[in-house]
Formats: sequence, structure tokens, C-alpha cells
Amino acid sequence: MSDNRWLLILLVLTLITFSCRALPFVLFDKKGGVPAKVLALGQILPYSLIATLAIYTLSPYLTADYKKTVITLICVGWTVFIHVKKRNFLLSIASATLLYMLLMQFFLLQ
Repeated sequence: MSDNRWLLILLVLTLITFSCRALPFVLFDKKGGVPAKVLALGQILPYSLIATLAIYTLSPYLTADYKKTVITLICVGWTVFIHVKKRNFLLSIASATLLYMLLMQFFLLQ
């Protein structure tokens, strides 16, 4: 492709990205405020997106043999427990990863 075509593509992508970022400021000015439905979506969407990502990530492990399924569920429970107790993302993820590796090595390599 020619340099002019690449420049045009870059310009169009820049305008699209800028428009997506600027659109909420144009739609929701300070006079009218943010509609209640948009605020409600702001409260619900983060949790639903995390649940969707968790289901998508865990689905291959939950359809495998029963040992891997049990180990995966134990580690997910551990992650939730540690995060609720300590409120530390790094600690909950690191400890659950270590637990997962230990359980996989201990139960699947016997």
C-alpha cells in the first residue's frame, strides 16, 4: 500500500477513537446530567462483565475430567475467600495460582 493510504487509514482510526471517547461528553452535558438508565448500567455492567469473563475462562476446565474440575472449583473458591477476607487482588490471585499448581502436581501426577 502507498504511504498516502496508510496515512488515511491512520487518520480515520484516530477520528473514530477520538469520537468514541468524546461522545459521552457531548451527549451528557452538565445541564441535563446522566440519565438514570445509564447510571444503572454503570452499576451493573462491571459485575456482569467479570462474571462473563470468569465463565468464559473457566469453561474449558469445567468440562474436563472430574479431578481437574474439582481442583479448579477449589481454587476459585479459595480466590474468592482470600479476596473477601484480605481485599488484596495480588494475594488472592497469587495464592490461588500456587494452590492450583500444587494441587495439579499432587493429584494428577500420582
